[in-house]
Amino acid sequence: MQIVKITVEPNAQGLEHTHTADEWVYILDGSMLDSTGEYKAGFLLFNSKGSRHAVRAGPDGYEILVFFRGKSDANPHLSAGYQQK
Repeated sequence: MQIVKITVEPNAQGLEHTHTADEWVYILDGSMLDSTGEYKAGFLLFNSKGSRHAVRAGPDGYEILVFFRGKSDANPHLSAGYQQK
């Protein structure tokens, strides 16, 4: 399992991408939006390996923990406004 903590600035737009491993995203703080809705702190999202997705940060940005089953490919979240810790 690979675990990554990501902090995102307000209203930052992530790139559409896929991963080579299943992904769980736990929102620690703030909110994010994708094509299916808005998710706030305390919510757990799941993206299956190979599924296409993109997210946008809410007005306060967000901080998340991302859990990958096994090791995933390079992190595509690292675009403008994204900071990996």
